[in-house]
Amino acid sequence: MSADALALTRLTQETRFMRFENGHCAALVFDAKAATASCSIHPERPDACRWLERGSGECLHQVETKQQWVQLRILRT
Repeated sequence: MSADALALTRLTQETRFMRFENGHCAALVFDAKAATASCSIHPERPDACRWLERGSGECLHQVETKQQWVQLRILRT
């Protein structure tokens, strides 16, 4: 993991987690014009992020439950 990616994480005991800021992952980048949110370190994301397979039932559940929040956050940028 690069230094830039590591700066977005936190290490507790022996487990590395993504750092959260303002209620969302610190690696999340919002594009108000495109109305999207994307991961700024996707190729280097930690295992916890990799386990959530894109398009899986859990992924779709996360998208559905957080979609409104992401849209509101995009409008504020």
